[in-house]
Amino acid sequence: MPLRVLLVEDSEDDALLVLRALRCGGYDPAFERVETAAAMKLMLEQRKWDVVLSDYYMPSFDAPAALAVLQESGLDLPFVIVSGAVGEETAVEAMRAGANDYVKKGNLARLVPAIERELGDAEVRRQRRRAEKALRASEERYCEQVHQMQQIIGTVPEGVLLLDADLHILLANSVAREYLPVFADAQVGDTLSALGNRPLADVLVPPPRGLWHEVEVDDAGRHWTFELIARPVGSNARGEGWVVVIRDVTEAREVQQSIQRQERLAAVGQLAAGIAHDFRNVLTPILLYSDLLAKAPDMPPQYRKRLDTICQQGNRATALIRQILDFSRQSVMERRCLNLLSFVREMEGMLARVLPENVHIHLSCDSGSYFVNADPTCMQQVIMNLALNARDAMPDGGDLRFELSRLRLGPGDGPPCHSMAAGEWVRMAIADTGAGISADVLPHIFEPFFTTKPDGQGTGLGLAQVHGVVEQHGGYVRVESQMGRGTVFSIYLPVLSQLQSSSYAQEDPVLVAGHGEAILVVEDDAAIREALRNSLQQLNYRVLETCDGHQALEVCRSGEKIDLVLTDMVMPGMGGKELIENLREVAPHLRVVAMTGYVLADALRQLKATGPLEVICKPLDVSTLSSVIRQVLDARDLAVMETGERECTGSTIPTRCH
Repeated sequence: MPLRVLLVEDSEDDALLVLRALRCGGYDPAFERVETAAAMKLMLEQRKWDVVLSDYYMPSFDAPAALAVLQESGLDLPFVIVSGAVGEETAVEAMRAGANDYVKKGNLARLVPAIERELGDAEVRRQRRRAEKALRASEERYCEQVHQMQQIIGTVPEGVLLLDADLHILLANSVAREYLPVFADAQVGDTLSALGNRPLADVLVPPPRGLWHEVEVDDAGRHWTFELIARPVGSNARGEGWVVVIRDVTEAREVQQSIQRQERLAAVGQLAAGIAHDFRNVLTPILLYSDLLAKAPDMPPQYRKRLDTICQQGNRATALIRQILDFSRQSVMERRCLNLLSFVREMEGMLARVLPENVHIHLSCDSGSYFVNADPTCMQQVIMNLALNARDAMPDGGDLRFELSRLRLGPGDGPPCHSMAAGEWVRMAIADTGAGISADVLPHIFEPFFTTKPDGQGTGLGLAQVHGVVEQHGGYVRVESQMGRGTVFSIYLPVLSQLQSSSYAQEDPVLVAGHGEAILVVEDDAAIREALRNSLQQLNYRVLETCDGHQALEVCRSGEKIDLVLTDMVMPGMGGKELIENLREVAPHLRVVAMTGYVLADALRQLKATGPLEVICKPLDVSTLSSVIRQVLDARDLAVMETGERECTGSTIPTRCH
């Protein structure tokens, strides 16, 4: 049997005796003899050995020093002292220092059994170390897997609960620990009996439809919706357990409902805008003729009073159309730099005269500026609608509070309204102490024609108009309400970063006569065309008529002298947009006034960006029509005087809608 032996021996004869004893014991030793510490270190580094046999006393080396060299090397080799002049006490000290055995040179018969025993013990130690190393590696892998699992469970957006067979909560990740107080009023270590409005036994069985159970909870004034799924898992010796996965779908459901509501509103908005267009066309000749007759000098007073009633009712119908278009976000707006704080203070005085005395108005604001880009008329309508709703919610009186504040949203901040972008916002809150809005009514308050008021006391368009106007201003509306504790409408508008000067001015409409200029009327509706012709002729204009854009171009190309084109925007064949674009090529000097009952915001914006264009909204009244046409013609004449040629390079006139 091969045996690699490192002999620490200064006597060659003694070394031969040791080797012979090994051969007699059945070993075939391969050996190396060393006499110094340096030689021993070198041999331990260069070769592998099975056993170290060392004499005790040598001229420059001894067994304790050799044992120290072996221990410093870190090798686990049997170390047997083979000596003839060592007493028992010395041998015992060497054994305590780490030597494995002691054999006298006069009794070498013990050498082979001692080596065999120590080789066996060394192998046992090596196996134990390998096992311990494998165990440590296994424990490290287990700890790493546990750590990874904890990281995974801790970072998933869903809550994860581990229950034992007795439904005790053994483990909960951070998300689940946040949810537990909401729907179970429990913590880790407690026993679960229910989750929200569902007994736990119902949750532990598969749902009849789909994969998830739904749980609803009302907590701290908020309605929560959770989805749960439970799966049985093998547990410890106590038997089967359960893993319950929980996810909060409250915001997702709100977003889904908001999207569905927006889709319904968009569909109704398209229908409403189409109806508004036709309605305006119907009202236009009624208001034009009523206005003309009412201003006739020979009209008897009793008839003039009746005509005034017709005009008033027509204007009420016009206001109703404006509400519909505001809701559908298709109305024309004149936005300008508006100091919302000053504006609300002015509205506070107006509301004090409109609201009953038992409604107390309060205004509070944080320090800072509140400039927004808004249409004053539209914002006035928003505040008035909300204030009147608050009045109706407080029949016995109460407090109406206006609050202004600034909100800065960072990229990672949670917005108060879904899809609000990061940036600076102005928040205008209008709060009342009224009856509040019930949870079943709240999702429908912005729907058009939805009202809880008795018949004849509301059209159901007020809040729909508020929603449409705010969205058209790039803003958001948030509603918070509790029954018996009032309602808060929070309106968020983008801050106007750069103050803009405004040329906005409200002018009193008057009749302004013409000087015989030629006006080409382009309108497909015969009744409107006739009413426009009669109105313009009474204003001392010469009128030419066509029913579409193609005929209008032919008239302009024919050489007929035309000073202004008054065109509808929506017509069969060639519409107003295409007509204006062609006129700017055929007769670039020719001024155009566009009439519209169905707002084409993008088209009008493009046309205004490429040249002068005035836009007036149907239904028209004679005063507005005369004023706009006169201003356009006067601006043309002024431009001709300044440039010496018939070409206008002046700025556009602000759009008017009545």
